[in-house]
Amino acid sequence: MEERGIPEIGFYLKVATQGVHSQDFGDELVVLNLNTGKYYSLRGGAVPIWNFLKDYPGYDSEFIARKGPFDAKLTDLHKFISQLHQEGLLVESEKAAEVDSLHQESSKPALEEISFEIFEDMQSLLLLDPIHDVDAKVGWPKQK
Repeated sequence: MEERGIPEIGFYLKVATQGVHSQDFGDELVVLNLNTGKYYSLRGGAVPIWNFLKDYPGYDSEFIARKGPFDAKLTDLHKFISQLHQEGLLVESEKAAEVDSLHQESSKPALEEISFEIFEDMQSLLLLDPIHDVDAKVGWPKQK
């Protein structure tokens, strides 16, 4: 797998669309990366950040800290966004146009602690391709 560098502040990102899927379960958001076979648990402050990134692609950490619907430290926000990028959940994007109508600075609640867990226990199953990984001797599906 290609090693991803940590983007500098000012680097524009969006949620990856190829092989990355997410589902909100109320107190937890689960993200599945079918490209790597990993899945992720996002809780607390990680959920509104993910949702903001999905709704407003093409912004950097600094913009998200200023205009997001939460009050977050730029360093915490940047660290989390960098982790998402390193895991292949965020990809580079063109810069989006400035949006002035987003959240006002004075009305934002504090961001909860960011919880981000990585799971690899089902990696071999998630990477199976039951349509194409068929072997005449072994059967279906053939694990790689």
